[in-house]
Amino acid sequence: MNPAQDAARAVDALRRGWPVTLDGALSLLAVETADEESLAAFDPDHSSDILISAGRAATLKLANQREAAAPDAPVMVARYRWLDLATATALADPALDLATPMKGPFQAIPVHTPDSAAAALILARHAGLLPAFFVVKGSVPGATILSHDAVHAYESSDRLRIVSRARLPVDAAEQAEIIAFRTPEAGLE
Repeated sequence: MNPAQDAARAVDALRRGWPVTLDGALSLLAVETADEESLAAFDPDHSSDILISAGRAATLKLANQREAAAPDAPVMVARYRWLDLATATALADPALDLATPMKGPFQAIPVHTPDSAAAALILARHAGLLPAFFVVKGSVPGATILSHDAVHAYESSDRLRIVSRARLPVDAAEQAEIIAFRTPEAGLE
């Protein structure tokens, strides 16, 4: 397979709640699509840290911690026993900020594989998921394996195709069109 196809398989795996391994260094399980069963299989000893975006870390007031101070860099949050799936979901999802009071304090820890971590957040965007993952070092059994180079190849590949177009005249532009694009691996416009 080519790198873009590997990344497309990884996107599909994340959407289904399956683990993905990047560069053999990080194994990821998307917080948004995880359930108690998949999390227990992925992380039986409750030791996986949580990877989030710099923007989310700033919202959670983690940017004042040295490990989370670099703008636009991925942020790793230490996992504690009390940080269960429901808390991780509240940590990841800004829509729950008012409904779920934060239980912190959260602690940012060093990201040892920044290229892989950054690629993971890009992969989340391609999958249409929140940029938040349970993370364990190394590979886990059954994970879809790919490199961060494959993620960047997927991002830069010319995957969009026009699937429909129609004239949509409006007062400001009578020749305006509306165009729907689709990628080969996803049915979303």
